[in-house]
Amino acid sequence: MHIREAALEDLDDLMRIEAESFQEERFSRKLLEMFVNEEEFETLVCEIDGAVVGYSAAYTEPGVKSRVLSLAVEKKLQGKGIGRLLMQDIERRAKTLRSNAITLEVRVTNVVAVNLYMEEGYRIRGTLVDYYAKGEDAFYMEKKM
Repeated sequence: MHIREAALEDLDDLMRIEAESFQEERFSRKLLEMFVNEEEFETLVCEIDGAVVGYSAAYTEPGVKSRVLSLAVEKKLQGKGIGRLLMQDIERRAKTLRSNAITLEVRVTNVVAVNLYMEEGYRIRGTLVDYYAKGEDAFYMEKKM
């Protein structure tokens, strides 16, 4: 497994993983392109044997905090530690930019992701009612750096 910064050449793979991972809340190609191009976003991909199998996107306000915007892994490879590696890399980069916390939102029903984040030191700070389509709630989670 190899984690690197995403490039414009990865957009087709990012779109494929987005479509497989999310329904109504998936990001558009234009937005993913902005995540890859703009300096304030950290967009990473995980490759196995040269194939992109997962990605993460985060926004960082240097010296303040970072926000995880997306984390997605091909379904057939979930549970293999790829998401954890991507989260750890987000945290390393956030520390470099002197972030004092990292925040994220996650579906309350996404038990696997919630458990991953809690194992990595994130804590539930609140519930966002009707955050997702179809009235689904989200946990607002945070990890102090």
